[in-house]
Amino acid sequence: MQTEIEAWLRAFARAVRERDYAAGASLFAPEVVAFGTVAERVEGVGELAARQWRVVWETTHGFDFDYGSLRFDVCGDRAWIASS
Repeated sequence: MQTEIEAWLRAFARAVRERDYAAGASLFAPEVVAFGTVAERVEGVGELAARQWRVVWETTHGFDFDYGSLRFDVCGDRAWIASS
């Protein structure tokens, strides 16, 4: 499972670096509930992109994750992931 999680994180980091909102959105369920550095809480991938990604990604350069700090858990079709 760790290989799949890392592949997802790499795809998301690439979307951030390339400011590819469609690619980023394709990695999330449409009904995602999330929080971020700008948006305290958002519901839905459209709101996530509008209120968090479009604000932050435009000023982000060289984005990636620290894959050595990766922690996660999967339960059925849901997962959580934490990384520095």
